Amino acid sequence: TAEERAAGMAAMMELAKSKGIGLAVGHAAGLVDPSLAAAAVADAPTAKHGCWGHSTSSSGQPPPTARLVIPDNEPPPPPGKIMGTVKTFNMEKGFGFILPDGGGEDVFVHSREVTDGNALARNARVCFRAEFDPLKQKTKAADVTGGDDDPAP
Repeated sequence: TAEERAAGMAAMMELAKSKGIGLAVGHAAGLVDPSLAAAAVADAPTAKHGCWGHSTSSSGQPPPTARLVIPDNEPPPPPGKIMGTVKTFNMEKGFGFILPDGGGEDVFVHSREVTDGNALARNARVCFRAEFDPLKQKTKAADVTGGDDDPAP
């Protein structure tokens, strides 16, 4: 029933919040029911086709945070992976953070996990698998595609 579905979605959102993750990350990590997570994401205002834009401010510098501009031709991620945008990436230190589609906490990413390069560009669209790091008690990105090559590794 609609009431049971609403109660299930509320419970899953609480679980995802308690773990510091969004529903999309929780679903990819196997922590939430796929049918309810898909329904919640479909109802979310950001769950329309597109990607994060590469806009600049009037000074010509990138904005401090990513902006949602999702293109219609973006293919869905493979099973077990989710899409996101690179919020920050420190080339010298080799790590950064991804804003996952569907919301939730930023996801830590290390350059070791970038499979098609050794760095990530700010505001780039990436596809990744979310893994829970038991030592840090946080979600981290693994098997990341959408990378760049930093000429000075």
